[in-house]
This record gives sequence, structure tokens and C-alpha cells, in this order.
Amino acid sequence: VCSSDLVGSMDCLAADSGTATVSLGGQQTVVPLQKGPNTAWFVVVGKGDTLHVQPPPGVGVCISKVVLGQVDYGASS
Repeated sequence: VCSSDLVGSMDCLAADSGTATVSLGGQQTVVPLQKGPNTAWFVVVGKGDTLHVQPPPGVGVCISKVVLGQVDYGASS
């Protein structure tokens, strides 16, 4: 079984708490951020070659690294 569930982590520094939006191929997911340094984990479903991150409105966010990979659920019986 092939899955398009992708797990991501984002290292960032946020000026305040809020909710960022992450999208891939038109599919969106929300990512809660806390004020200060963060490693935020998220799952996004979709396909594409560009990940878009929309910071919370009015909140400065500095992103240092984003890693995205496919979930392996193992073989089905």
C-alpha cells in the first residue's frame, strides 16, 4: 500500500505563539507554534515539490530547517 502521508519537522524561532499553515500540492495542515525556539512536527497529505509555510498573522517567524519524509506503515498482510 502506497501512502501520501508525509511527516515533517520544522525548526524555527517565533516572535509569539500562533498557528502556522503548511501546504503541499494544495493540501493544508495547521502547525501550532510557541513563542521562542520550536521544533514543530506535522503531517501533511499530498504530493508536490514545494512546501509552503504561512506564518501566523502578524508573527515574525525565522525558519532554519524543514525536513519532510514519507511514512512507512510496513507491509500489509
